[in-house]
Amino acid sequence: MRCTIVILAALAGCATEASVSPSKPSAEGGAVETLDPAAPRAPNAQTLYSMSKVMASRGRDPEAETVLTKILAENPEFMPAYQDLAALYLRHDRVDSAVEVLKKGVQISTQDAVMWNNLGMCRMLQSRYDEALECFTTAAAGVPKDARARANMAVALGMLGRDEESLAIYLQLVSPAEAHHNLGVLCEARKDAEGARREFALAASLGDSVAAKSGAQQP
Repeated sequence: MRCTIVILAALAGCATEASVSPSKPSAEGGAVETLDPAAPRAPNAQTLYSMSKVMASRGRDPEAETVLTKILAENPEFMPAYQDLAALYLRHDRVDSAVEVLKKGVQISTQDAVMWNNLGMCRMLQSRYDEALECFTTAAAGVPKDARARANMAVALGMLGRDEESLAIYLQLVSPAEAHHNLGVLCEARKDAEGARREFALAASLGDSVAAKSGAQQP
């Protein structure tokens, strides 16, 4: 189944507090501060996020990382930044960093199926299959429903050697022949040559059976 913090200089002019015009005396003789509407305003999270997208598309990942980190420091509930920062880390083989970002994300958005699924994929990359299974199980019950989560549960179960459970899930998703073939691939991945031969043979026999039935139904 298949930083060099360059951006800070650019942001310095617009990421400061809104400028305040000189104090004007009030009727009571005090001072009243009024905002200058012409003064530069700090970019909001969505604006910064759009900037990070442009930077990443141009291969400027260190700058994109800085911006995404800034967004999360100032707006920890801005969920898209967690996904993009984790993806950026994965592009540079920084799986541990991606895990830490996604762990923070799911602490805030506890039902986010996509984020839980992505965290599970990172755990798979770390060969931490028990933790991956927990993540995929949570994703399968999360919101919005992520169809990949159940298939990924089957993968994690297969990598843990829990073949019957893995097959049971696959049989809910694909044909019996495909289910046994997928399980054979997982047996190969965990160096179980005998199990792989058995599953591939079952897949072939089921495939031949389906083909024979289909041929028999031809006029």
